[in-house]
Amino acid sequence: MEFKSTFQVTRTHIYQMMDEVVAIDDQTYYYRTNRSEGGLGKTGSFDDWTPIFSQLTSKIKNNRHVVSLIPGYVRVCRGYSDSGVGLHYLKINDPLPVGSGHQYIETWGAETCHIYVK
Repeated sequence: MEFKSTFQVTRTHIYQMMDEVVAIDDQTYYYRTNRSEGGLGKTGSFDDWTPIFSQLTSKIKNNRHVVSLIPGYVRVCRGYSDSGVGLHYLKINDPLPVGSGHQYIETWGAETCHIYVK
């Protein structure tokens, strides 16, 4: 299974934010806030409560960072794969355990919200 993915330095900042604040409004505020004020300075960031796989793939193809939320939990979607027969998979970077985290693959569909960081 081939995964398309992207990520550079800001993944670290996203992880740090996920360890500190879980509220979606607080996270979106952090991503948009200027660096001089302690934020990430990504003023075009927004949340999307109706996740669509094609939008997620478009954002990743265009080097946008995607925060993936499931009930009570936040992580980064690092990549995706499309089986071609209706099954979609996500490559997830999980901030837990704190300080090391881990990666795994999951089937598309568990997300309740995405935050597109740009």
